[in-house]
Amino acid sequence: MALPTYASRAERVGYWAYLGFCTLVLLFLIAPILIIVPLSFNATPYFTFTEGMLNLEPEAYSLRWYQEMIENQQWRQALQNSTFIALMAAILATLLGTLAALVYPTRKCLFVMRYWRY
Repeated sequence: MALPTYASRAERVGYWAYLGFCTLVLLFLIAPILIIVPLSFNATPYFTFTEGMLNLEPEAYSLRWYQEMIENQQWRQALQNSTFIALMAAILATLLGTLAALVYPTRKCLFVMRYWRY
């Protein structure tokens, strides 16, 4: 989104400051993911970038941690619980959102009739 030509200097500075702040927040949220994902393929038992990983040698990479996670019963149970909770939360949010969207325009809802004036 570009600023209109008639935007003042303060509006332009505010716009670029806003974009800079949003970029910093995004980097703050994404940076841990960009570091953890490559480290999860590390073949060594230490959680560091090895010389082989930095040189992109195939021997330095492994699916060992993922294999251990799949073989461990506690991790599988945690994954099942998380998936179930996420699915139930999505279904509940969809149902409540749909009901709210259907009731809102009818003005038959007590809250809408009492507090919402057109």
